[in-house]
Amino acid sequence: MMTIRTSVTGLMAGDRTFVRGREYADEDRVADLADDGVVITGTVEGTRDYAVVLAAGSDGLTGTCDCPMGETG
Repeated sequence: MMTIRTSVTGLMAGDRTFVRGREYADEDRVADLADDGVVITGTVEGTRDYAVVLAAGSDGLTGTCDCPMGETG
């Protein structure tokens, strides 16, 4: 299982996106979590379901989301 500090994800995502993500998690709107030790995937329930991926690589932590926040930060 990958361990990610919230300070790292906060810096990576930006304050607005990080706060919104925490709200979704607190509201149990994050589902289908899978963690293979290198990549974490999940689904965030917003106005529709959005795919989220966090990956640890040689360049550090990277993340993608097909949600509007993923596009605009």
